[in-house]
Parts: sequence; structure tokens; C-alpha cells
Amino acid sequence: MDLIRQTDIAPNGWKTVYIIALLVLSIALTVLFFFWEHYVALKTDNPPLMRLALWTRAKGRLAALYFVSFLAVMGFIPALYNATLFFQEVQSIGSVGTMLLFLPTEVAGIICSILVALLIHRIPAYWLVVIGLLACGFGDMCFAISEKDTNYWKLPFHGTWLIVFGVDLFLPTGLIFVSHFSLPDEYSVASGLFQTLLRLGSSIGLALTSIMFDSQYKISLSDGRNQEEAYLEGIQTSFWLSAAGCWFGVIVAVIALRGLGVFGKDQEQDNRGEKTRDVEGQIRNSNLVDSSDTPTPTAVEKDQKNCKSDSNTEEMM
Repeated sequence: MDLIRQTDIAPNGWKTVYIIALLVLSIALTVLFFFWEHYVALKTDNPPLMRLALWTRAKGRLAALYFVSFLAVMGFIPALYNATLFFQEVQSIGSVGTMLLFLPTEVAGIICSILVALLIHRIPAYWLVVIGLLACGFGDMCFAISEKDTNYWKLPFHGTWLIVFGVDLFLPTGLIFVSHFSLPDEYSVASGLFQTLLRLGSSIGLALTSIMFDSQYKISLSDGRNQEEAYLEGIQTSFWLSAAGCWFGVIVAVIALRGLGVFGKDQEQDNRGEKTRDVEGQIRNSNLVDSSDTPTPTAVEKDQKNCKSDSNTEEMM
């Protein structure tokens, strides 16, 4: 993240020598980490810090869920930060007034938390994820098309509650399915990786939106606009980037997470299937059913014939 921020103040931008060196080093270390975890898992008796199978779990759905959460937070944290700048720097609202304008976020968060608890066992998680990302993206768009004199109740109000509502609809659903796709001994690692990607998404999102704001601000000034207009256009560009992140997450979710069903029903079916397989395995292992102990139809018929012949012999005698 610091590398991305440094590109804006470096002498030659991305062409600066230390920027290129740090970028190559960071990519190399990331690739080396995955190779090391693969080596630990296959060649040693020590458990790896992170199983690489997490990235292919559930036919890649877990990795897709991680990536979508990364994109969702890119459209959430930077948007709230830029909304604060929009109210204070563009519309010249004081700190107390800005705090009051953010009250809908608290109400939306509480309502959404209740809705998730009520709907997670009734509605397929696929729709909760898609609706949440769409809502967050539309919230960013409400700020992106707002002007200096736009009335709060016309657009910014809907932007504040939609952003929080969308993310609070997606994140609990995503975390529940992260635990569902993980093995019992992987819960801490899987959820920790989920939280790490959330923090990474917020950090990279803030860095990218800051770069976009600064670039657009300089372009607007060079085109002859005053500082207020240039500042507004920079903020709007940042909001469009946040919205694009959420909507790109919708595309990934539609492709990779299609068929993500109702949590309770899917888990119950999986548990029933596991119990059935366990019982069948126990029966096979303990040899509870032995074909030699079960008389064949021919053997039964023979016993019946012998009984009949013995009774006939006794009657004759």
C-alpha cells in the first residue's frame, strides 16, 4: 500500500528505480510464500501456516468469496472517507453537522444485521451477496453524481445508508460461508484470511482513490477550473472508482458464486450425507452384515423339505 502511495510523489512515478525494485520484490516474496507453504505441506511433518487447498475449496468458490470481499471493502471504507470530505470540504458543513449526516449509517447497519439473521436461512446466499454489492455500488454512485449544492435528502442521504446496508448485507453472509467451506481445524486461518483481505482491500482502496483524486484534481486545475470545482471532480472520480469495485464484484459473484444456496438447508443436507456415509462405513468395517449368516432360499427350501420328510416318516411309523 505504501508503494502505491509513493508512486504519486516519486520523481518519475512508476518508472522510478526504487518503485520498480520494491514492486518486483513484493511480488517475488508473495510467490515464494506460496511455494514455501506447498513445500511444508508435502515435504515436512509440520502443518503449514495456510493450506493452499483453501484457494480451491468448493470448486474455487472460497477464493472467489475472498476476492469479492476484497472488492466490496474497496467500495466501502474509501467511500465513507470521501463522503466526509464531500460534506466538509465541498459543501462546507462543520464536523458536528457531518456527524449528524452519518446517522443513517448506524440505523441501516442495525436493520441490515437483523435482516441477515432472519433471511440467511430462507434466501440463497447468492442473492444476498449480489444485492449487497449492488446496493453499495449505487450508494457510491449517489455521491459521484452529487454537486456542491445538491440537497442532502436527494442523493447523499441515500448514498450514506445504501453503502452501509450493502456491505452489512454481504460481509456477515460471506463470513458464514467462509466457515461453512472450511474444515474444523481451519476456522481460525480461514476467517483470519478473510479479515486480512478486508483490511487489504480498505488500504489499497484508500490508496487508489487518493491517487485518482489527486490526478483528477491536477487535470481539472490544468483545464482552467477553480480549486472548488477541481476538488469536487476529484472526489467524484474517487466515488466512481469505489462504485466500479463493487460492480466488478457483482460480475465475479454472478460467475463464480452462482448456486450458493440457503445456509441452513445446504448444511443439513451435507450433515445427513456425512452421517449416511459414516454409518455405511461402520457397517462395512465391522462386518455387521455377513452373507454366510443369511440363509439362501435354497437352504431354506432344503430345511423345509427335510422337516416334511421327517414328519411323514413319523406318521408312517
